[in-house]
Amino acid sequence: MQIVVLTTCYPRFAGDFAGAHVERSVRRLLALGHRVTVVAPADDRAEPSTFEGGAVVRRARYLPRRWRRLPYGYGGIPVHLRAHPLRVLEVPFLIAGLALEALRASRGADLLHANWLFTALAAWPARVARRLPVLVTLRGSDLALAEAAAPLRLVAGRLLRALDGVAPVSRDLAGRAVRLGARAARTWAVADGAETEGFPTREDARRELSLEVTGRLVLFVGNVIPVKGIDVLIDAASRLAARAELADVRFVLVGGGADIPRYEALARARGLADVLRFTGFRPTDEVPSWMAACDVFCLPSRSEGLPNVILEAMGVGRAIVATRVGGVPDLVEHEGNGLLVPSEDPAALADALSRLLAEPRMRERMEARGRELLGARGLTWEATARRYDELYRFLVSGSDPGRGEERP
Repeated sequence: MQIVVLTTCYPRFAGDFAGAHVERSVRRLLALGHRVTVVAPADDRAEPSTFEGGAVVRRARYLPRRWRRLPYGYGGIPVHLRAHPLRVLEVPFLIAGLALEALRASRGADLLHANWLFTALAAWPARVARRLPVLVTLRGSDLALAEAAAPLRLVAGRLLRALDGVAPVSRDLAGRAVRLGARAARTWAVADGAETEGFPTREDARRELSLEVTGRLVLFVGNVIPVKGIDVLIDAASRLAARAELADVRFVLVGGGADIPRYEALARARGLADVLRFTGFRPTDEVPSWMAACDVFCLPSRSEGLPNVILEAMGVGRAIVATRVGGVPDLVEHEGNGLLVPSEDPAALADALSRLLAEPRMRERMEARGRELLGARGLTWEATARRYDELYRFLVSGSDPGRGEERP
């Protein structure tokens, strides 16, 4: 099939985890024999149409470069809108630019696959003009934006109801999409996948990253923003730092965000200057080494879709402590591959971290269970691409889409 993939971020220009996930999905679709054209916002450092991994990449120019800011850099659109609300004025131009390029790219195509809810608006002209089905992948931040205000809820609800297929990355998001307006019979949860091979050992990763080889390390990876519960993690870290038996434990937070200086000040005020470190933005291809270097991966979020960082931690083989929010319980089996705690509860978070840090045999058991769950639940990039292939064939020709709704 000829597939047109629409996305607001792609790794060539965006230091954003979602862009890397789109790229991995595209590469697996190519391996299944699909022909893929990616439509993404323009990168003035690249030609409008280039080849990456066998996919044609078409860049949509929609404003003079000095006014084009929204999709670029760390965190993409959600982070930029929080930091600069007036950039919402750029959204109609971005959608129009993507729509025009998608219309051009869709000549001879079989299906359009939009990544992120509002890129489905950009697929609409091609859907009407070419009579092509549209599948949208929902990643969490898009639904959160849609749910934030009544006008957005109205637009999102009508859009979801009209789409041919909706593929949220978790069951939690699938339920929210249906409540917003998506048709249950055309909504399938399709998790992103994880890599499972090619990681360095813990010791080699620490040497590569110039970390102490000895000592225990707790890692966070993600946007350093309030919804990720960074303040809760700092509170939990201060509780652990007060315990003599955990004197060698260090915390590393990998990710960018405008709030880092505020959180660094909070950490210093809690006496964690030598215990807790913010790295700032790091390239996505460096994240597996950080995962391999840690002893426990921690995600203290207040809200989540289906967090890819947990999948990556499972792929590397690391025990996990995370909050019981959104799609996290779809991935973390309590007492299996990790421990789940309530959000907004630093004492519970500290106790769970302390328990895992103190029991290496438990960590080893959880590491093995995490990898086992990836295979059992089909949470690999190959399985994700196969599931998309099933949905493509159903939307194009009406073949059986299978029972993917049972997967995370």
